[in-house]
Amino acid sequence: MKGKIKFYKEADGYGFIQGEDGQEYYFNVHGLKVFDGPPRTGQIAEFTAVPVSGKGRKPKAQDIVITGNSAPGASSGKRSETDYRMICPHCQRKMVPRMVTQNGAPYRSYCPYCGGMVRKFTACFIATAVYGDSRAPEVIAIRRFRNEVLEPRWYGRILIRCYYRISPPLARMIRGRTLVTAPLKKVLDMLARHYG
Repeated sequence: MKGKIKFYKEADGYGFIQGEDGQEYYFNVHGLKVFDGPPRTGQIAEFTAVPVSGKGRKPKAQDIVITGNSAPGASSGKRSETDYRMICPHCQRKMVPRMVTQNGAPYRSYCPYCGGMVRKFTACFIATAVYGDSRAPEVIAIRRFRNEVLEPRWYGRILIRCYYRISPPLARMIRGRTLVTAPLKKVLDMLARHYG
């Protein structure tokens, strides 16, 4: 099937493709056949549609290949010609942000020219400790739950703030302790199955 990238949240590792059939298809970074830079809004993609069961769930896209750009004057579709630079919100220069990591996960990105902070990445500390990888498909699915279910609601935003306050020390305590992480993983797996 063909479609167009509706959006892709690079910090969270997931996005949606608007298919030719009018349907939206969820995908994460692991669904890309070749990762040659993050997908961008408006790019044309070919993919395999995967139906999912459950009320209100969007179908998934797998085996995604970016084939070109839809914007006028865009490149011919060869990924090597695509410009992945962005405009710095501080100095207005075109640049590729420099990433700073913390505990192996993206933390912040900065402009290489003026040093201004471009983006602060939010982590799923406990989920990352449980799965051992900040880019695990389950961790990406839990970020989607945070963004789509918790963030739009006032009580969800309070829960998110509390989570970011208490979870870093908890994550350090449970990392590598299977007696603690195994039961947590069962709970997180259920959430990840619904949003992944």
